This record gives sequence, C-alpha cells and structure tokens, in this order.
Amino acid sequence: MTWEDTKSLMPLLGPFLAALAILVVGGRKERGPNPLLPLLALAGFGWTLVGVGCLWPLEGAHDAFAGGLRLDGLGLVVALLVSLGGAACTLLSVDYLKRRGRNLPEFYVLVLFSALGMMVMGMSTNWLSLLLGLETMSLALYVLCGFLRDETRSVESSIKYFLTGSFASGLFLFGMGLLYGGTGSFEFRDLGGAMLDAQSQPLIVVGVGFLLAGFLFKIGAAPLHMWLPDVYEGAPTPITGFMATGVKVAAFAAVIRVLSEIYQHEHVGLRDVLWWIALITMIVGNVAALAQTSVKRMLAYSSIAHAGYLTIALVVMRGAVGENGAIDFSGSLAARAILYYLLAYLVANMGAFGVLSYLEKQGGKGLAYEDLAGLGFKHRFLGLVLSVFALSLAGIPGTAGFVGKFLVFGSAVDAGVGTADSSFVLLAVLGILNSLVGLYYYLRVLIQLYAKPLAEDASTRGAPLVGMGTGLVIVASFIGTLWWGFGADFLNLGFGVEPAMRMMQGALATLR
Repeated sequence: MTWEDTKSLMPLLGPFLAALAILVVGGRKERGPNPLLPLLALAGFGWTLVGVGCLWPLEGAHDAFAGGLRLDGLGLVVALLVSLGGAACTLLSVDYLKRRGRNLPEFYVLVLFSALGMMVMGMSTNWLSLLLGLETMSLALYVLCGFLRDETRSVESSIKYFLTGSFASGLFLFGMGLLYGGTGSFEFRDLGGAMLDAQSQPLIVVGVGFLLAGFLFKIGAAPLHMWLPDVYEGAPTPITGFMATGVKVAAFAAVIRVLSEIYQHEHVGLRDVLWWIALITMIVGNVAALAQTSVKRMLAYSSIAHAGYLTIALVVMRGAVGENGAIDFSGSLAARAILYYLLAYLVANMGAFGVLSYLEKQGGKGLAYEDLAGLGFKHRFLGLVLSVFALSLAGIPGTAGFVGKFLVFGSAVDAGVGTADSSFVLLAVLGILNSLVGLYYYLRVLIQLYAKPLAEDASTRGAPLVGMGTGLVIVASFIGTLWWGFGADFLNLGFGVEPAMRMMQGALATLR
C-alpha cells in the first residue's frame, strides 16, 4: 500500500485502530465494565471527524487499492455522518449496557467495525469493494442485534437478521456475477454504457434486478422490508438507532454512486421501477406504523416510510451535461436533498432512540404508547425533546426534518417541471400525502405526553437518572434538529441550511 493509499484512507484508520486497541485493552481475564473502552471507541470516531475536517474541502478525488475505494467529497460526508451516528451509539450504549450488565469490550469493537463497513460502502467504486464493506457492516450488526443474549427478543432479532441478511447477500452476489458476465468488469463506470448494449442487455438487466433487491433489503424498502420491524424491536435500542441511520447513509451513498454512472445514459425503465418502489415503500411504512402500539416498532415502520421518501430523490436525480460530455451531479438538487435528508434523519432519530433507551424497562419489554402517558409534565425535558424529535420526523416546519422533506419533494417537482414529466410531480404529491398520514402516528406521541393522565406505575417512579453520555446525545440531537431547521439561518448563527447545502454540493462535485 502506497503513501497515497494511506492518505486516502485516513478517515477509515480511526475506527480500525480503535477496535484493535479495545481488543488489546479489553482482552484481560477479569471481565467487567472498563470506562476506557467507550473512550477508545469515541477516540476512533473522533479521529475520523478530525480527518474529515482537515481534508475538507477536498481537491479532486483520491483513489486507493487500485481504484477500489475513492476518497472524495461524497466519501467524506459518509464518513462524517457515520462517525456522528457511531459516536452517538457509543454514548447511548454506556448507560444502556451498564443497566443490563453487558458492558463488554466486544460490543464497542463490533460498533467500530460496522461503522468501518459503512464507510467502505460509501467510498466504493466497484462491486468487490462494495461487497467487502457490506459484509463487514452486516456481520457486525448480526452479532450486535443479539448482544442481549438473556433476552429472547434480542436473540430472535439476531437470528432473523442473519437468515434474511444472508439471503440478501446471496442475491447481491448472484447479481454481481451476472453483471461481471455481461460487462467483463466490476467497475461501476462500465455499467451504464453496457446496459445499452443489445447483446448483453438481458443478462445485465437481470443482474441489476438482483443487485437492486439486495439494496432494497439493506435500506428496508418494500417489498423486502418484512425483516425490519422484528429486528429493530428486538435489538438493543442504541443499535436500532444506529442501524436505522448508518445503514441508510451507507446504502444510499452507494446507490448514488451507481446511479451517477447509470444516469450518464437514459434508462427510463430503471426510473419507472424506482418510482413504484418509492410509492409502495411509503404506503407500506406509513400504513403499518398506524397500527402499532409499541413506540420502537412504530419508529421501525416509519424508517421504511423514510426510505420511500429518499427513493423519490433517487428517481429524479439528474445532472447537467459538462464540457466533456459527462453529466455533472453537483448541481442535482435531488442528490443534495438525499444527503441533507440523511443528516436531518440522523439527528432526530438518534435523539428519539436516546430518549427511548432512558425510558425502556428492563427484561426485554418494549415501550408502549401508554407508557408515555403524562410524562411530558412529570419529566418536562424528556417530553420536550421527544416532542421535537417526533415533529422533525413528521416534517413539521421549523425542524430539520421539514427542510429535508421540502428539498426531496421540491426536487421531484423541479424535475417534473424541467422535463415536462407529470409522473415526477405526481410522485411528490403522493409523498406529501403519505407525510400527512405519518403525521398521525407521530402526533400520538405528543398526545400521550401531554393529553393523557400520568400512568399509575409512572406516578410512583422518580425521575430517571440520566447518564452523561445519553444526556449529551439527546441535547446535541435536540440542538441539531432545531439548528438545521432554519434556526441557525434565522439567527445568523453560522453553519445552517444554506452552508450545509453548499457542503453537499461540494461533496457531489467530485462524484465523477
């Protein structure tokens, strides 16, 4: 590996070295809590965050491992978002695992390796490196889902995720083999032109179909979403939050890279398929969430709906033709909207799961809507922040979630007007209608917090002891949700919506 490879992979070295350090420090015979372990994990994520700050703005793109990985603006944004999610997961896990007597070094090692896999996925430029990142992430998450081995639902979650995830990996591998047979290459850049070749097109179309199925599984999109609610409900709550956010960041970044090559050519059929996937995913996620009584399970189904909203932007993602004839996606509003939406979803979702990790009862029993009754008055701070997170996920103005949805739906309308394609506008309208449906189950949280009498068992409990790590995540998420919901721009405080959008545009400038 050359020095250029090392420099290009600096953001990846933090989680890797931190995981090795934890294995050494935690490998002693005496088992038990060690406060140094989460600090080492946080240091690993901090390394990545500092590396992103030092490398940004990136001049051009730097390839490593014979072009298998590319450190560019998009890769840096993925590393930034995954590191923030991983650090939040680590902080939440300290208090969560301590209460359950499972604060072991393996947990933090697996979190670091899953984050490393997500970053590799976001930087991949060929199918082999993408598969490497995908399996590194997945194998770690299989174990993390069942980390609470004394709780039946956690073990069940791990087994279900492993079985269905292995099936999805098989689909991905089969599709990858078909694409190699049709193109003779593992590179993303060779896919778009090969899809227009009449001789190899049938083989490639089938291969793309299998690959698409693998991606749909990872992001929890319909119709390959059936595993998600049970897995999310049974997994440790901090891991559920990290899976709901980090996996989406990695998967959508990889899809953006692939589509940026495919969309160099006109492939109407693929857009049509994604159009229907977006619609079905939104409907399935929102309708199923309406019937839930568990808050955690409701958030699991809502994450399916959010995958549908993000897929809208994939449908309409398009760029302008550059001087060399290639399409430049840095000006694509849809591509920037995806990255901003992921940022908004990250801060609100990790904050919401942080509150749930406080209030969740031991013994594997989930938190039902009724358990929130009256808590907005008894625990005012928790009620306030949970309300803000729910409103952001619903897309209420003044929150980061609203800006994200506004950008996604606006990009669909803009694409429809620019191309005179009414189907894009129709998809945006259907997305807005689905958001209105989603508003109902998010407002149920607020109704329980402020319009219902305090539950009897809650009235006798004292205020929950908020650990420093969990409190830090909740406060930071609360500030971020309001900060990127026009708060920073309105008060002229600095890095608000417009600077964030410029950052996303810069991230896409080196995409091709």
